[in-house]
Amino acid sequence: GVEFRIAITHAMSTIGTCGFSTYDDSTMHFHSLPFELWTALFMFLAGGSFSLYYRAWVKGPSVILRNTEFRTYFFIAVGAILLITLNLSIEMKVDILSALRAAAFQVPSLSTTGFVSADFETWPTFSKMLLLTLMMIGGCAGSTASGIKVARIILLVRNARAVILQKLNPHRVVDISLGGAHVDSAMLLRVGTFFFLYFAIIFVTAFLLTMDGLLPFDAIAVAITTIGNIGPAFGIVSATSTYAPLS
Repeated sequence: GVEFRIAITHAMSTIGTCGFSTYDDSTMHFHSLPFELWTALFMFLAGGSFSLYYRAWVKGPSVILRNTEFRTYFFIAVGAILLITLNLSIEMKVDILSALRAAAFQVPSLSTTGFVSADFETWPTFSKMLLLTLMMIGGCAGSTASGIKVARIILLVRNARAVILQKLNPHRVVDISLGGAHVDSAMLLRVGTFFFLYFAIIFVTAFLLTMDGLLPFDAIAVAITTIGNIGPAFGIVSATSTYAPLS
């Protein structure tokens, strides 16, 4: 029941992870479960690696299943959906299907596009913190999504594990790899540098925003959502607001 030009606009905005809608209330305008499910699916796919999809097209879908980064991206999304569903159901007494519907849309959205299907500003603090974390993580390397990227998160975790193991046993050699390829120390240094600079920019930006009168949490959320190209945040620029109130 959506006009062709409107469907094209939202489709391009979804795959490009732009989040631009022709309506002020974003995808809430449609109040359509099929529309939300299709959009959520393609937002999730847009957060995956397009080079991986090409290899899957050539060599078969098993390539996707064997890919460490995509599997991690999938489990992060599923885990976040389940946790937010439970949180909404327990804290706000939302029926489980409605909670699942809202979570299944907003989790891939705030990892990629920034489309809005529910007013997540009213959600419990735990759910909002989880959404904020997803904004920082973003999608996979080679996707149209922004953020730190899942591959870097994997390498950071594996490097931290290697450091701990080597401290416990100095003679132990721990190899760090991703997708079957060895990752050298120079690459790990670049990943660590990127991670540091990403959070340093968020901190500086949030500090400057507090000078404009924003509350600390709102300022951090605005800094994270702007550096991650998401769009909506919390507080003064929440799901149902725009950036117009800012000076």
